[in-house]
Amino acid sequence: MKSVMYHYVEKYNPKLKYFSYLDIKNFEKQIIYFKKKYHFFDCKDLFKKNFEKKNFKKKIFLTFDDGLLCHYRYVLPILKKYNLNAIFYIPSAPFINKKILPVHKIHLILGKYGGQIAYDYLSDNFMKKNIFSQKKLKFFENKLYLSQKNTKKTFLFKKILNYYIDESIRHKVIDKLFNFFFKNKEKYYFDRIYMKKKHLEELVQNNMIIGAHSHTHRVLSKLRKKDCEKDISTSLDFVNNFNFQKTFCYPYGGFHTFNASIQKYLKKKKVSFSMNVESRDINYDEFFNKRYSLPRYDCNNFIHGKITRN
Repeated sequence: MKSVMYHYVEKYNPKLKYFSYLDIKNFEKQIIYFKKKYHFFDCKDLFKKNFEKKNFKKKIFLTFDDGLLCHYRYVLPILKKYNLNAIFYIPSAPFINKKILPVHKIHLILGKYGGQIAYDYLSDNFMKKNIFSQKKLKFFENKLYLSQKNTKKTFLFKKILNYYIDESIRHKVIDKLFNFFFKNKEKYYFDRIYMKKKHLEELVQNNMIIGAHSHTHRVLSKLRKKDCEKDISTSLDFVNNFNFQKTFCYPYGGFHTFNASIQKYLKKKKVSFSMNVESRDINYDEFFNKRYSLPRYDCNNFIHGKITRN
């Protein structure tokens, strides 16, 4: 069985000329391609203790990360058109705190100004302050963004702010960068990035599933055990307001972002299964025996999934 993940499914935005996204026309083309080649799996059946092994390799289901408004605006109508459902993995903090997550502030900065300007400003104003440790650099260095195509400075900007930086100052540094590049426009962009609770309710009414994607979308393996478990439990509590199914998706998602302790905690919290970003099929046996590190393909691994860069 295949699981496919999506993030931004958008139309061209001239205000974000470097932004990376999947064009909505290509998204629909990909759905049509999948319908011809595979059998779409009803996501609610994923929570059953058993289902038929027959044609398991030909089955496919879709996942959408980050609670993005484009998923309600553009994805939902297409899923309804083709009578499909999917799992929408939601970080709960934006819905509770009404603030843009650091990961999305990074996307916005890169989307408007590009890697060259973004990295140079970061380097000139913050890099002399020892904002990250060599230990973190060595641990993450050869594990990050291996399948993505981007400029060197774009990758450096993302690596430093998502992985290498000390967690205690990460939020403050990213806020300073965002305020420099976007002045006082956080509310303006917040309202254009995220769904609202009423949108999540409408997704559920249309047979979709809301999954947990942590509270703050931080790299869980970087957090202290206590903070990690609180981040997960807050997210699960939020999702429980919309559906009883429990599924989790690791932020960033590589094997370097979670560990055995985190998987054990998810099992303790009665999460049915969790997704990472390993690009391969899910085999039948591991779906029932290794449910806390199930692989997902990125949509750009398939025809019509090429990411548009404005």
